[in-house]
Amino acid sequence: MAYDTFDLQARLLPERIRLDLARMGTVLAVDQLLAGLVIENLAGFLDPTEPTDLDGPKRRPETWETVLEASLAWFVDQEVLSLEDAATVRDLRLHALELMADTVSWLLGEGKAVKLDVLRAASDVMVRLDRFWGRITVDCDPAYDGRDIADEEIIGGSSALVGLLLGAVSEP
Repeated sequence: MAYDTFDLQARLLPERIRLDLARMGTVLAVDQLLAGLVIENLAGFLDPTEPTDLDGPKRRPETWETVLEASLAWFVDQEVLSLEDAATVRDLRLHALELMADTVSWLLGEGKAVKLDVLRAASDVMVRLDRFWGRITVDCDPAYDGRDIADEEIIGGSSALVGLLLGAVSEP
């Protein structure tokens, strides 16, 4: 890979490296948070008597991807997510895998940049999932009986954290 000297110098500036690494870390964090909302929460919800231990599938990517697809299909069937939302989760997952596979290339590579559009779209999906799980909590918890809580008032911890991270990795 040939590097333009000026471009490489610009990419090696400490503030640029910090921003790129922060963006990569945000993609990886969002991928993990989405996995929790899509896969782990759903497994416990569908069969609360079965302990949710997904460490094995996480170590076997082909199994993990199968579990992810089945979980996304359930959310689409239940009209919690649209087909476009499911595609966004897949796109973010693929981007996270790309970043993990070749971090140096993403830091120094010509024309490579973290896909902020995919990250922002995944953040929107996370808001919908947080509201879904939050609504279940509100509907099942007696502490909320007799109270009307609008969906817009439900803000999950994952969404709040990702909002902070996106603010930190956006261009000033």
